[in-house]
Amino acid sequence: MKLSKKKKDKDIEKALNEATAKKEDKTAEAEQDGEGEEKEKRPFNKKLLLIPAIAVPVLAIVGLLVANSLYKPKEEVYVPPEKNVEITITLDYNEAESFVNYKTKKCLSGSPIGNLPSPQKKGYVFNGWHCGDIEYTADTICDTDKDFTITAQWIKPNECKKAVGFYKDDTFEDLLNQYDAGECAEFKDEVPAYIHIKSGYKFIAYSKKNFEGDAVEMFTDGAFSGKLLSYKIEEIKSEAFVLGALTAEREVELLNTYAPKIWLAEAEDFLPYSIDEAVKYLERKGTSDGFIFHQDIPEKLDDEDNTYDYLYGSFKLAKAYSFFIPKSDGCFDLVYFQYCPYNLGPKIMGKNRLNQIGDWEHISIRFATYTENDTLYAKPVLVCCSANSSLNYYTWDTMEFAKGTTHPIFYSAFGSHGLWPTEGEHTYGKESIFSLKETCSQGKAWDTWDKERLETYHYDCLKHNGTGLGASQWKTYFDTNIASPESNAVLLWGNKSTKKLLDIVPTYADGGKSPQFEKEFLDYYSFA
Repeated sequence: MKLSKKKKDKDIEKALNEATAKKEDKTAEAEQDGEGEEKEKRPFNKKLLLIPAIAVPVLAIVGLLVANSLYKPKEEVYVPPEKNVEITITLDYNEAESFVNYKTKKCLSGSPIGNLPSPQKKGYVFNGWHCGDIEYTADTICDTDKDFTITAQWIKPNECKKAVGFYKDDTFEDLLNQYDAGECAEFKDEVPAYIHIKSGYKFIAYSKKNFEGDAVEMFTDGAFSGKLLSYKIEEIKSEAFVLGALTAEREVELLNTYAPKIWLAEAEDFLPYSIDEAVKYLERKGTSDGFIFHQDIPEKLDDEDNTYDYLYGSFKLAKAYSFFIPKSDGCFDLVYFQYCPYNLGPKIMGKNRLNQIGDWEHISIRFATYTENDTLYAKPVLVCCSANSSLNYYTWDTMEFAKGTTHPIFYSAFGSHGLWPTEGEHTYGKESIFSLKETCSQGKAWDTWDKERLETYHYDCLKHNGTGLGASQWKTYFDTNIASPESNAVLLWGNKSTKKLLDIVPTYADGGKSPQFEKEFLDYYSFA
């Protein structure tokens, strides 16, 4: 049957409409699918990575801060030696050539070690048996229950008879050459590694000919580095006096005559003190290095508990501790110490650091001696003063003196007590990346020669022992047997350094080293 034209047109239109509708539906579906794909392809939000990137370090820092606040350095447990234990002492004769009697000997812990041989070595002087800084004699108490070794110590008499001697190494045995006072505009000899300078002279080395270029000025034995193309050797000028016999009375007189005037800083809180008063608050505590004086460190010094009052010292009770120390070449040193129970360190990152329980600072004066017309003369030539971790040297003719006297003037830096010959700000070293500075000013004056406040001693730097002079009694705190539980000797006058996990610079440094372990007391030839 044939469809009518009208009917046919309607069917065609309907088919077209349905096809169009289907196409639109597919297009819509495709668009929806495209949107889904677009959503899937959308880039990841990188800001989300910041959350763990920030959170992890923050948590780590918080953890470290908590650990740092809770951290306590491990306490060293000291176990006293058991008594009456038989031990073996090995004798190291250190290349002795004769009187090498036996290589070991037995003794009991807690008892004297008994007789020891006196060996000989050609060209040397025997200086006793030593273990570390401790000398052992027949009367020395054996202060350990473990076997140990003692070594023969030898001194090489200095061969240099002129003002300056050049040496190859720090033994000062191989003398390269020696020179009298004078100058040399063009030096061509071998440049030394070490220089010995006779007391009373100074050596100035120049890096260019004719006394030009960089100059190095030296006053005492030491290493030499740098260029040497010309030099001057000059006598240090000062007024000489007749020395006379060195009786105990004469040594006391000299210690009084040259005792320094010390200006304490303005508004100084931590003053000098008497060690006899300070030890009432200190515990003698054993460590692997030897006994130290210990004080529980307060969180705040203004604690209501008056146990800590002594840390502020007392100008009224302060004493100066002086030592007369004869040396091998006939010269001698006068050494003066001030003791402060507390040392306030420099401010670093807004906080005082490198504080100390127990602070010793000292001034040394070197005297040269000579004989003229059968009369022995002496004259002051050098001064050395300590400033915390540094030593500074000056010639006697550059010093300032109390008016009309021979008392040199020094300034004790605020808080830290470093000693300097001038007022103002001084730099005395570095700790990590930080320069250490301190300031001196005229606050309260301390004339250390006051007879009621100056302790006077004689010290033998060969035998490493001392005696009291005049009315002063020897302090057993200044003995060297720091390993013996039976003695009063100490290595440090305060706690060992305490350092937290995150500390770049510790809050507390080691307590001040006891005077007998300063270089003047240990090195026979040396000055400070």
